[in-house]
Parts: sequence; C-alpha cells; structure tokens
Amino acid sequence: MALAVASHWLLDLIVHTPDLPLWSDTSLKLGFGLWNNAIATYVLEAALLLGALWLYLRSTSATTATGKYGMGVFAAFLLLVNAGNIFGPLVSDSKVVIAVSVLTAYFVFAALAFWLDKKRS
Repeated sequence: MALAVASHWLLDLIVHTPDLPLWSDTSLKLGFGLWNNAIATYVLEAALLLGALWLYLRSTSATTATGKYGMGVFAAFLLLVNAGNIFGPLVSDSKVVIAVSVLTAYFVFAALAFWLDKKRS
C-alpha cells in the first residue's frame, strides 16, 4: 500500500499545480503543473493508457472475438471521453451533478472493463 501511495504521489507531482505537501502540515507545496497545459496532459494520459493496454494485451490472450477487439475499442472510447473531459465544456455547474456523473461513469467503465477482461485469459 505504501508503494502505491508513494508512486501515486510521484505521478501527481508531475501534473498537479504546487499544492502537494511533502510532509503533512508543511508550508512547502510541490507540483510541476502539467495540468496547466491541456494538450500535454492529454498526450501524457493517452500514452499511459496505451502503454498499459499494450502490456495488458501482451500478457493475455483473447478467447473470443470480443476479447480480441474489445479492449482496443474500449481504450479508444476512453481516449474520446478523456478528450471531452479535458477540452470540452462543463456538463453542469452543479457539484452534485458532476460528482454523480463522474461516479456513474467510473462504475460503468469499471464494469465494462471487468466484462471485457472475462473475454481474455
């Protein structure tokens, strides 16, 4: 768990504005601010997604036609959703609507990925 937290903090360091404390309750906040550049943010996130997809597809094999093509189509869909998220307008000004939309999308995408994973071994 500690490795996951530490690696996540290091990845956040790249994208966050200087709002990450090095230690709790310190005035020193770190962040390189990649989020200030939407194109660079999208390119980095797309590279991470495609790299992870490549590793996943290399380490598994399809058991059905859906298993052969499904994850690639799903990744393309995620790239489109992310483009809309980064470059598109806000769906709503309501924090509740945004929170419900994001959580719903998360659970739908996770369920779809789980289902697609069952089509590979």
